[in-house]
Amino acid sequence: MKKYRKLTIQQGTVTDTTGYSRSKFNSHTVAAFLPNPATYLCLCLLLNFAVPVGAQQTADTIFTNGKIVTVDGDFSIIEAMAVQGERIIATGTTQDIEKLSGSDTEKIDLQGATVLPGLIDSHVHATGASMYEAEHKVPYFETISDVLKYIKKRAREAKEGEWVQMSQVFITRLRERRYPTRKEMDKVAPNTPVVFRTGPDAVGNSMALKLSGIDENYKLPEGSNKKLERDQETGELTGIIRNAGGMFKMPPRTSSPSFEFRTERLAKLFKDYNSVGITGVSDRAASDGGIRHYQQLLKEDRLTCRVYLYRGLSLGGSLQDIEKRLDSYAAHPLHEYNNKLWLRGVKIFLDGGMLTGSAYMLEPWGVSEGYGITDPEYRGVLRSDPDQVFLGAKAALERGLQFTAHAVGDGAVETLVNAYTRIAEEHFPVHDKRPCVTHCNFMSADAINKMAKHGIVCDLQPAWLYLDGSTLNHHFGHERLTWFQPYKTLFDKGVMVGGGSDHMQKIGSLRSVNPYNPFLGMWTALTRQPRWMDKPLHPEQKITREQVIRLYTINNAYLTFEEKEKGSLESGKLADFIILDRDILECPLDEVRDIKVKQTWLGGEPVYDRDAPFTVSEFTKSGLFTGGIEGPACDRDGNLFAVSFEDKRNIGRVTPEGRAEKWIELPEGSTGNGIRFNRAGEMFVADYTGHNILKIDPETKNIEVFAHQPEMHQPNDLAIAADGTLYASDPDWKNGDGALWRISTDGKVTQLADGKGTTNGIEVSPDGKILYVAESKQRRVLAYDLDSEGIANERTILEFPDFGLDGMRCDAEGNLYITRHGAGVILKASPEGEIFRTIELPGSMPSNLCFGGEDGKTVYVTEVENQQVLRFRVDVPGLSWMRWRD
Repeated sequence: MKKYRKLTIQQGTVTDTTGYSRSKFNSHTVAAFLPNPATYLCLCLLLNFAVPVGAQQTADTIFTNGKIVTVDGDFSIIEAMAVQGERIIATGTTQDIEKLSGSDTEKIDLQGATVLPGLIDSHVHATGASMYEAEHKVPYFETISDVLKYIKKRAREAKEGEWVQMSQVFITRLRERRYPTRKEMDKVAPNTPVVFRTGPDAVGNSMALKLSGIDENYKLPEGSNKKLERDQETGELTGIIRNAGGMFKMPPRTSSPSFEFRTERLAKLFKDYNSVGITGVSDRAASDGGIRHYQQLLKEDRLTCRVYLYRGLSLGGSLQDIEKRLDSYAAHPLHEYNNKLWLRGVKIFLDGGMLTGSAYMLEPWGVSEGYGITDPEYRGVLRSDPDQVFLGAKAALERGLQFTAHAVGDGAVETLVNAYTRIAEEHFPVHDKRPCVTHCNFMSADAINKMAKHGIVCDLQPAWLYLDGSTLNHHFGHERLTWFQPYKTLFDKGVMVGGGSDHMQKIGSLRSVNPYNPFLGMWTALTRQPRWMDKPLHPEQKITREQVIRLYTINNAYLTFEEKEKGSLESGKLADFIILDRDILECPLDEVRDIKVKQTWLGGEPVYDRDAPFTVSEFTKSGLFTGGIEGPACDRDGNLFAVSFEDKRNIGRVTPEGRAEKWIELPEGSTGNGIRFNRAGEMFVADYTGHNILKIDPETKNIEVFAHQPEMHQPNDLAIAADGTLYASDPDWKNGDGALWRISTDGKVTQLADGKGTTNGIEVSPDGKILYVAESKQRRVLAYDLDSEGIANERTILEFPDFGLDGMRCDAEGNLYITRHGAGVILKASPEGEIFRTIELPGSMPSNLCFGGEDGKTVYVTEVENQQVLRFRVDVPGLSWMRWRD
């Protein structure tokens, strides 16, 4: 059966939003013949060409003048490639590839940009992760204080009878490496039941314990594996319950999200995967319901990542029961190969985790207060005995199902590897069946040798070394971590290892509980540098840039039996690739983690374009600024300025390319907030602790007090009129009200209004006749008539039932862009308050925004949760940019 692809061709040459030159020649719609992909692949492999072989080959799209890293066997780097349908038909020089263009071919000049194969994440739980924040945004937690602030906020918003539940917030990733105590939670949520869970353990506040029938006299049943922890000095319950499952009597959910809602959330997550270059994932515990969501997206042609599925398997029950389940998996329609959605694996859970102190180790864990380990001989949890693992693995491999097991500790890894070895030595070779070890964090030389001998593959999560290396080093010591994620040894021994994330919660590549940004993973494998440590962790296990790219491309394709289909950019393979903002092979090492993806292509079609309108991406990495990040404003050269860079008194400067640095430190007693520039290029800063408006000369960096008003509560945000007149919002957060001020061009301060709501975002309309004010606590946007006499005719143009309001700016047409603090969105609204668009952000707490870029159509957003700057493109330039462009 013939397959056609429709192309809408327009005459002439245009430049797309990424800046790459795209050429098209005719002005009509054509149908280009595409053979069946499988037949076409065979033809390409038979011809074995890397450059054009004849005039009969015509490409739909050609990409030229790039640095295309093929990741083939020789790690070749080429200039150009041609794509027809969903596959690459040729690679080579620009001159050769251009010979494949026809009258209907689209040409894209890469202008020297680096191209990689589409990245693959070997381990995700996408359906669950996409729903984690369906009801509440959950911020990043680094300290107990962060946790308590969130509990306080949730308790304040909770309805009567509602519980605050926090799951999978790993205490070993908090600086204190402990649970919040019952008393700490009581202080911030005295009347709301709160449960904080990490793995099998949980802590509850007094209300949660009371509603669960647990008091100081409560006795656990004889033989229970649960443990109620008590304060060593007072003997009182701390609220911590080990193996707490079922102890807290939380009410059941009264409603469940619809199938359609869950499917949309999954599609949204996949788009975010695309934004960091991910074109393929392995779901390592897919449920029946989860598979239906994948199938729905496939049916609607909205599956923007290729998905390889593992089904969960329990080894409990008889071997006959296990075989019956395996037979059902092997008979599933998705077991037949489909390059978008393929069910090929099964997974068991063999031990616990390193974050919860339950991974099964060869040697005892050691006594630990944080992990709650009191038995000096405790080695962790092994969920199945070696014979069960052997029988289950053998049955799966016999049925053409790849077998893997969650195995974190070296004891669990040894148990699994020995089972595979037993199958190989007593029954049948396993090399071509690619049995897998999932996680495989703690290893041994013996296990690695057996893996190399029998073709056993493994799936590791490099970001865990970054996130957890400090805690593990603190607990186990340096020597015992010799074989923790030993990448170099695995490569040297020829063990096929793939990189993944184990993404389980949140949408957002760096804010997720297990971050799925592949470039953070690559940087970690290159440096082996954990956070909170001043030295690398076993640097002898570092790998090269070539190897780390293979980790997320061809190696992961091999893990799913698809190395002939994807994972490298070669003739006949699927056209899955990404275009980067810098050269991963040559950029400074510390920039690898900051690499951004400009475009992502799947099967010859773009699925992500960083510069498409209203597509949000990171501009700076998280954590550069403090929680007071605000401002922001751009100068004429496109540099962005924002307050609280590394310290609350600093103003940071970020170049148009995203390189951030400290620019200036404000005087003692001053703390910056809103920033604006005037026509002369002078910077004005609202100094809320000094009750000042500061003026800074960007050339000399001279700081002067432009205006001072001791009656101001807290000068917060600034607006600037065409003539340079400033307007300042002035909230009184303690009393829930605020004022408005005008500052003339000579620094004279006049109060326009007092006793208003908590005035925050402020802006002047393009014609200078309207003053807009966002009141945070009152959750409304006000408009005032504005003239030389002051303000009049107050009216509410927008009002919201929840979340706060913060910064606000106008585009050149007078449309408002408004940050919704807590909701994690930017609104685009008309001057009359009609909402045109809601722009979702990866973080929940945007504080302010500004316009910039070469054409004024780039919006920069300061975001508090992740302490970074975000960006997106818009269709109309900003008002300030238009005013000062001359």
